[in-house]
Amino acid sequence: MPTMATLAQLGAAQGLMLVFAVLSVGHGNRAANRVLALFIGVLSLRLFLLALEYQSFHAERFNVAVFSLLHLSYAIGPLLFFYVRLLTVPENRLALRDAWHFLPIPLATLLMLPGGPVLPLDLSGYNHFNALPDEIRTRVILASTPVFLSLGIYSSLCLRMLKRYHRSIRERFSALESINLDWLRMLVWFCLTIASFSFFGELYRAFALLDIGPRSAYSVVFSVALIYYMGLRGLRQPLIFDQSEGAAVAAGLPEMQGQPELGEHGEKYQKSGLGDEQMESIWRKLQACMESAAPYLQPGIKLADIARMVGTRANYLSQTINSRAGESFFDYINRHRVEYAKTLLLSEPDMTVSEVALRAGFNSQNVFNGHFKKRVGKTPTQFRKLKVYTKQ
Repeated sequence: MPTMATLAQLGAAQGLMLVFAVLSVGHGNRAANRVLALFIGVLSLRLFLLALEYQSFHAERFNVAVFSLLHLSYAIGPLLFFYVRLLTVPENRLALRDAWHFLPIPLATLLMLPGGPVLPLDLSGYNHFNALPDEIRTRVILASTPVFLSLGIYSSLCLRMLKRYHRSIRERFSALESINLDWLRMLVWFCLTIASFSFFGELYRAFALLDIGPRSAYSVVFSVALIYYMGLRGLRQPLIFDQSEGAAVAAGLPEMQGQPELGEHGEKYQKSGLGDEQMESIWRKLQACMESAAPYLQPGIKLADIARMVGTRANYLSQTINSRAGESFFDYINRHRVEYAKTLLLSEPDMTVSEVALRAGFNSQNVFNGHFKKRVGKTPTQFRKLKVYTKQ
């Protein structure tokens, strides 16, 4: 099977180069980078071992040592989980107690030893996987499916963490382009796809006993695609947290003591100690601040910045915006920016759309266009032309 072997080798080689590249990054979350390097390294090792297995047709015997090393694949899911956790909750560092996530590796190795409960025979007389008896091949395939089940479970947990993180940053930041971790969400979906296709594909192979191509073919194809994707998108992830706010921004964790977490749909805060009268007072101060100081025109303005201007706690201000405006801080600020941009588009006809975007507090024209079309239903250029035409 030279084609699959070559593909796996190319992925493993690219992964090895990516490991060195990630480890050379001298900024950002170094602990997360080291875990990412381990994740890519194990993925690359799996591809290399599968390439050797594909080439075992030409070997004299089935290599038991190589086969046993494939059990390191159980580390892929936990490493992905720890990487996402370190990026979204960086103060939750790895500890010795986290080692239990890797227990399936020695357990699988012991269970799959030749002569053991799964492989009750000597493998020295077989030179490749397809040469094994049907019953043994079925056992091997079924014993390998928990790897993909594990990856699927950990990927789902990662998506849950990223969803929570995204809700959190919308409550604290007015610009999310450099911290939204969209590339990481795509990486996790990649892993979930690998797990799903591989799990059901191997189950079908085990029970149908049909030759549907090389073993773990789905895993190889998607894994190689994942490695190349990381090489293009995930290598230079941006700095997520500044030193002033630190990890409290991530994953819905309170930025100040006593701040509860919002529910998925922005339900009312519980036990915050903020009464209706105090909330109304904060709301009036916020409206006055927005009209007089226009803080939304400052690119990258944060919840904590406006809270200082209003003279209240950040979590109280967040609760007030959610309750009175019915939207997150992110949506609240960008709504004001769009309204100001609409005024500029009509009052300053010689000003370019890019200039309008910057004057309104957006970091780029692309971000501005997205917010504007979402709220107005037209691009800034279409809006300006329509209004001018209507006046004529």
